[in-house]
Amino acid sequence: MLFAFKTGDCSRFSKALITLAAVMLLLISGPMVPAARADFALVETEHLDVTTAHEIGTLYDTSTADISSGSVISLDTHDSSTVDISNGSVDSLYAYDTSTVAISGGSVNDDLWAYGSSEVNISGGTVGSIFTKQSSIVDVTNGSVSCFYVDDNTTVNLSGGDVTDLYSYQNSTITVTGGSVSGGLYADDVSAVNVSGGTMSYLQANGESTVTVTNGSVSSLHGYNSSNVNISGGTGSEIYTYAASTANLSGGDTTSLETHDISTANLSGGSESYLHAYDTSTVNVSGGSGSELHIHDSSVVKISSGSVSSLSTYGFSLSALSGGSVSDLLAYDTSNVAFYGRDFVLGAGLSLVGKDVLGTGVLSGKWFDGTSWTTTISMHDPSATIWLISEFDVDSLLTGDANNDGVVDTADYVIVKRNFGMTDAEWWDGDFNGNNKIDWGDLQLLMENFGSDTNNMAQTIPEPSSIMLLMFSAATMLRRRLWVAKVL
Repeated sequence: MLFAFKTGDCSRFSKALITLAAVMLLLISGPMVPAARADFALVETEHLDVTTAHEIGTLYDTSTADISSGSVISLDTHDSSTVDISNGSVDSLYAYDTSTVAISGGSVNDDLWAYGSSEVNISGGTVGSIFTKQSSIVDVTNGSVSCFYVDDNTTVNLSGGDVTDLYSYQNSTITVTGGSVSGGLYADDVSAVNVSGGTMSYLQANGESTVTVTNGSVSSLHGYNSSNVNISGGTGSEIYTYAASTANLSGGDTTSLETHDISTANLSGGSESYLHAYDTSTVNVSGGSGSELHIHDSSVVKISSGSVSSLSTYGFSLSALSGGSVSDLLAYDTSNVAFYGRDFVLGAGLSLVGKDVLGTGVLSGKWFDGTSWTTTISMHDPSATIWLISEFDVDSLLTGDANNDGVVDTADYVIVKRNFGMTDAEWWDGDFNGNNKIDWGDLQLLMENFGSDTNNMAQTIPEPSSIMLLMFSAATMLRRRLWVAKVL
């Protein structure tokens, strides 16, 4: 994928040109021998303090050079050589093999290329453009870099300083714990970006790249293609998902979230002020809080937990509510809203025709797990549909799935344990064998199906530790029941 670079010297390059230049450079270099026209060529353990102007310099073996003043137009480091730049300038620098480049001041005016297993440490000064290939590592703790291109299996660690634009490709890894990316960070292919600090103006995830944000600040984040964005902390102003990208939010604070195309957003924690779903995108809310949720076009939202202050539905969208809380509902156009629960109570202004709710007013009830909820329907277009689903489709029930979320898990076990011994029980109370009470038979059915998942259309095998814990708890409940019966 070719990026449309924004401004500055970065506009001179594309991914194809970078790769071509790298190949040509390696072909031209060939077997390394001291260059005849080099101003200096260091071998073995030789050392040079660079204080004057030089055209070309080359380091081999374990040789070292300190640039504290003066200048070098082109500098190559090979083998395990080391160059320290604390002042002065280098126009172009090429690091190969296991060589090390340390920049604490001065400047690399044009390009710095890192190949092989070379290491570049930047703690000050300025660098024009950096290109990393193969397994090289670059650490930036201070200073400034105009353009950064990270390719192959290379690693970049940014804990300070400023990078204007940063591009990552293939299997590269970028870790940001501090500093700033003032222009933009662009992740492509299967690269990985980890942000746990610092500030970032713009972050774009493409291809199958993965972006993980645990702290820090990202002003604008865009997910494309099949990229994955995971946010568990920090702050973000805007998040946009397109194509088949996925955004998982389990923490942090986000001002605005938009989903487009067939993208998916999963919200299990954190807070979102405004959320808009468009096209055929999907939003799953299982935790966290949101101020305003707007569902457009043919998008789908599923709310099973968490809290939403206001839910507005438009177009042909579908909203399924089976848990959590929605304070205010506004249904427009031909949108559809379904409440999955029981013990519904229709307030003044509401009426029920079959399963369809008509009018506006206060609607309350209980979810299948027994949690009470209240929603105010403040807007209801005549063409919009709001319906109540209080009966399970018996043919589609999954034995052991008390809360009807398609999975037999610990949440269902908690329901059975809480209601154990109940009479006049229903399915959602844990009565799986239909004898209207919660007993050992129901618990045994749950144990037999523990881990089943209709959402994946397959039986999933639970971890042995989960099975043992469930069996131990069930056995404890049975012993307690037998002991009570014996006493009575």
